[in-house]
Amino acid sequence: MISRALKHFRIDRLSEAETVVWIDVQHKSMNVFHDEVLSELDYVVSGLESQGSGAVVFRSAKPTGFFAGADVHQIAQLTGIEQIVEVVCRGQKLFQRVADLPLRTVAAIHGPCLGGGLEFALACNERIALNDRATRLGLPETQLGIIPGWGGTQRLPQLVGVATALPLILKGGRLTAVKAWKMGLVDAIAQESDWETLISRVLTDGVSSEDRRRASWQQNLVRTATDSAVGRWLVARTAERRIRSQAHHYPALPAAIRAVAASGRSGGRGYVVERNEFAQLVNTSTCRSLLNLFLWRERARSSDARNNNVTGNRIASRLATSPLSGASGESVPQVRRIGVIGAGAMGSGIAQLAAGKGLSVVIKELTPELADAGRERITHSMDRLVSGGRMTADDRQALLDRILVTDSYNDLVDCDLVIEAVVEKMPVKRAVFASLDAVLRPDAVIASNTSALSVAEMAQATNHPQRVGGLHFFNPVHRMDLVEVIRAEHTDARTVQVLMNFARQLGKTPVQVSDTPGFLVNRVLFPGMGEAVRMVMEGADIRQIDRAARRFGLPMGPLQLIDHVGLDVAWHVATTLEDVLPESTEVIRFLGQMVGRGWLGAKSGRGFYHYSDGVRGEVNDLSALIESASLSPPSDSQVGAFLDDGLTGTQRRIVYPMINELGFCMQDGVVSEQWMADLAMILGTGFAPYTGGPLTLASHIGSDTLLNNLHVLTVRHGTRFKPSAWLVNQSAGELKPASASGTSGAPGTV
Repeated sequence: MISRALKHFRIDRLSEAETVVWIDVQHKSMNVFHDEVLSELDYVVSGLESQGSGAVVFRSAKPTGFFAGADVHQIAQLTGIEQIVEVVCRGQKLFQRVADLPLRTVAAIHGPCLGGGLEFALACNERIALNDRATRLGLPETQLGIIPGWGGTQRLPQLVGVATALPLILKGGRLTAVKAWKMGLVDAIAQESDWETLISRVLTDGVSSEDRRRASWQQNLVRTATDSAVGRWLVARTAERRIRSQAHHYPALPAAIRAVAASGRSGGRGYVVERNEFAQLVNTSTCRSLLNLFLWRERARSSDARNNNVTGNRIASRLATSPLSGASGESVPQVRRIGVIGAGAMGSGIAQLAAGKGLSVVIKELTPELADAGRERITHSMDRLVSGGRMTADDRQALLDRILVTDSYNDLVDCDLVIEAVVEKMPVKRAVFASLDAVLRPDAVIASNTSALSVAEMAQATNHPQRVGGLHFFNPVHRMDLVEVIRAEHTDARTVQVLMNFARQLGKTPVQVSDTPGFLVNRVLFPGMGEAVRMVMEGADIRQIDRAARRFGLPMGPLQLIDHVGLDVAWHVATTLEDVLPESTEVIRFLGQMVGRGWLGAKSGRGFYHYSDGVRGEVNDLSALIESASLSPPSDSQVGAFLDDGLTGTQRRIVYPMINELGFCMQDGVVSEQWMADLAMILGTGFAPYTGGPLTLASHIGSDTLLNNLHVLTVRHGTRFKPSAWLVNQSAGELKPASASGTSGAPGTV
């Protein structure tokens, strides 16, 4: 009998046999599991245990979704093994009580149902889901360096089979309602118009045979084979081979395989394996790094600009004192209509993303012919989404209706924000800014999507430099999460907040940076890429350089990355950084010579590698260029010795320049806090997430080892390795990882 008032649950007794339990976690935008929620759920389950027969539906009272999972902040606070085991045991036992209820239990899922939320749903007898774009089901724990700990590694294989469950857990994938239904994870789905009818029918009669997916005899045969003892062993061995190269850096992957393989054990022994594997993972450096990354990302997405102010240099320190809402204290309205100048790959990508988020978009091109080409490019892109099943025809039309492509500046007059995405040439950008300044409302914001050029110099072409900033999106726009928000010398606080909020509207993660050459990501990335080019010029094997980088954990070798982005683009960015990067002249000249020969990388079919239809082939013969470069060989001095940092010689020459350059960026006030630098590098370059970012990696290496190795590199390879003053100063108190404590905004969940 449930009698006391509850904060996070509401009980509706529709009849003696039918109950609805509404989930509405207070003071949270989404439902999450934390200590108080678990305690109340324990009380609710106790009441249902005494109810006897009948049926109960668990559903969310929040429009945002069913359950986003467990509070990552509380997971991050777990330290001792006994404490961790206690938390895991508590969830396992509570969800087992849900599974053992004498009533028929139904989870009615809309929106996110992830992590602990899906584990709770798995404990119910039946699961039904709303078939809309927001509904996603998954167990993303491995992305945080842990595994599902409340029965997910046990119940999911029992429900859908080991061969289906294991890849979903290893990848941390998120399924649509339709895919979950086809998998057998969900018993029935319905469109919004039929959702309430389905809930009522299932509450009364259960899921009908017509609702359920019918597995083919081939699927049943495969499941029977793979769920046998021998089949489980084969599935586990196959998975181990596939994740072998990642297992050392990401121990959650082999742990998940062991836990899933144990799901067939009797007497609950599989739950013991799950519990022990989870407890061993929480205190690994990989888990701590990934937890911090998750919380930093939440912080960047939810905090206001005051928590992202750039401080540390003269200009930024002065600007940081200005109020967020501007001198008059007015609030900053949400952007509803944007303009985009240029319908190339970046411009059309930004426009399509914004329209997909419900914004009205105006794309300005130079001529009617270019406007038609831009419109065709966007239409073709959306047609591919429709044909691939990732967008409905109705959604496509609604999105197209929100986009106007024009060749007239006059169509931009009502825009709240206009983003310039034209060619990376300062005279062209300044001309665009002057034209925009003449037609836009006084409160409209102008932003450049430049990857390296000075925003302040562009702003000089306007009469209102305070409303000019930068929004550096990364290519491809729809995939890359990071946006660098650039604050120039005269950019006011209101403009910064408009840009930060707009990036969040698009679902991106903004990091505020100062207006310095290359900003943060390109400035830090190039020293590592440049060192790889220098090793090629010294005669090193191209494939071995890229292979060493991938083994470290970079998603792509630096030389293949240059080919991917285009040597012409890399060369252009490098020339803008020449004044801040010592000893870069030879590398820039070498890249320029490759560009001069028409070797632009994958798009031209030739760069550091040969390409056919975009597929990488053999290494390009660069011997003539290397010979003409006349690069002095590295010193053969054996003065000093490297201390163990876990890196190979090639990896050290690629990674250390990035760590050191981040030190210079901190020194110059490019970002105000260490966590922003690490977050930006992981999101913007794919820098090995298990490390927590370059500066967190430096803290794990240790100041003594790091500085010693930089000094040895300086002696052997040149002054470009001379440690930054920031790194040297940090060593006085020993480098420490950036803390994820004190984060603000919406809670992280899993």
